[in-house]
This record gives sequence, structure tokens and C-alpha cells, in this order.
Amino acid sequence: MSKEIKVALITVLAGVILFFGVRFLKGIDVFSNVNTYYTIYQKIDGLQVSNPVILNGLPVGRVSKIEILQERNNQLLVSLEINDELVIKDQTEALLTDPELLGDKAIALNIKGNNNLASGDTLASVIDEGITGLIEEKANPIIEALDSTLYSLNSMLKEYKGMGENVQATMANAAAITDKVKRVRMDEINGAISNFRQVSADLAKASKDLEPLAENVSAVSDSLKEIPIKQLAAEVQETNNRLKSILKSIDESEGTAGLIVNDKALYNDLDQTIKDLDKLFIDLRENPKRYVHFSLFGRKDKSKKKNKQNQDSEQ
Repeated sequence: MSKEIKVALITVLAGVILFFGVRFLKGIDVFSNVNTYYTIYQKIDGLQVSNPVILNGLPVGRVSKIEILQERNNQLLVSLEINDELVIKDQTEALLTDPELLGDKAIALNIKGNNNLASGDTLASVIDEGITGLIEEKANPIIEALDSTLYSLNSMLKEYKGMGENVQATMANAAAITDKVKRVRMDEINGAISNFRQVSADLAKASKDLEPLAENVSAVSDSLKEIPIKQLAAEVQETNNRLKSILKSIDESEGTAGLIVNDKALYNDLDQTIKDLDKLFIDLRENPKRYVHFSLFGRKDKSKKKNKQNQDSEQ
């Protein structure tokens, strides 16, 4: 056997060993038969040939080929080699997913349906966004809001550039004002303490002055305790009853006072009598000789007096 034939045989043998070795390393049973199924995706997001086909986390096949279907708007036809011992139903889904956060893509089988599929049939395709898609979905609004916040902050910093000196001056003024307020407050507190002491001294002095008054009040209180309050109240009540009886008698025209109060004619007669007496007293005071006649030297002749009165009246 020539050297060329030996080299060729060795090369073929090495190729076979390499092929089956790679399949073995990828978890594919090299001595088992496979069935080929197809599925179509709009996008595969990094799926590559030899990525695993799994069922409930267990590898059952691999991606054998990926083709572009230009006649179908550049959709992607993915060929799947699956162990022929696995029965595939007519409603089975081929889910494109990320089994691990940083791992490769894989196709997970969701077997369901009633009828069996044969090798060469097409499976329904489903794309799972996975953890990466979920993070991207949640992170995009946050990134947009953060970008907007940073832009606003940058604009504000540009607008207020150079405000550091003003802020420092403002802080210095605030510190000075605070110091002044502290001093004023301390003065007020000291004054209040001094006033409080003075008031306390005045109260102490006043309490001494109030001691005699307190003693007098105590003495008055003791005197009031000795007063027979009940007896006094009984006497006042008796006086009140008598006064009511007198007023009732007057109101019922009993006695002189009652007649005077209630008999109008008697009141008018008394009033007229008082007026007549008043006139009589006035005339008596003005003309006493008209009512009283006396002489130290004896009785005068009434005829002479009468003649004299007549002459006076003629004149």
C-alpha cells in the first residue's frame, strides 16, 4: 500500500472521528437515529447551528441547519435533529429561549396534541423574550428617564454656572445672621431670667405682707362660723312673712293704710284737707292778729278798732 493511500485513509478516519467526537461532546448520541423537523422564525437572536434542542431541560437533539427564506420575507428556516425515540405531537411548539442568562440560545420543545408528526414535518415556532428581554423591557424606561434627568441636570448646571460664589456669600450672611440671632436670644434669655428673679423676690415680699391679711381672713371666717345662720335665716323668713301679711291686708283694704291706699274718695278728702290746712297755716303765719288777740295793758275798745278799720277801708 502506497503512502498516498495511507495518508488518505488516515485523513478520512480523522474526519470521521472528529465528526462523531464533536457530536458526542455536544451531548448527541452518535449511535442513535434522529428525525428531522423544521420550524420557521422571523428572527433567531443569536441561534446557531449545533445549539441544543431540549425537553424539560434535557438535551434531545440539536439545530442542524439554518436557512434564509427570501421568498417569505427573509424568514429563517431552522432544521432540528431530534432523537427518533421521542414522539412529537401535531401541536408541539418550538420555543426559542435563553436557558441561561449568559448561555447560548436553545430551542425548547413543548409537546402537546393528539396526532403524531412524522420526520420532515413543521413545528409551530414561539419566541421567548427570556430574562434578557425582560431586563431590556424594564430597563429601557429607566434608562430614558435617567437620560432625561441627566440632561435636565446638565442644563441646570450650565444655567447656574458660577453660582458657587453667590452660594458661599449667602452662607456667610446666613452664618452672620445666625450669630446675631444667638446673641440677641441670649440677651433676651438673660433679661427674662433677671425679671423672673425680681418677680420671685416681689412675690416673696408680697407673701409676707399677705400673712396679716390671711390671719384677718381666717379670723373673719371663724367669726362667720359662730354666727347662727339658721336662726338668722328663720328670723328673715318670719319678717318676710309678716311683710307679706301686711301688704296683703293693705291690698284687701283692711285698716287705715288699706283704706287710704284703695279708697280713692278718702284719699281725695285727705288730700283736700291737707291742702286746706296748708292754706290755713300760711294765712296764720301771715296774719296772726286775725286769729289771736291779747294785750299787755288791757283790752282795747273794739268800737275804736272797728271805726279805724272802716276808715282804712274807705280810704
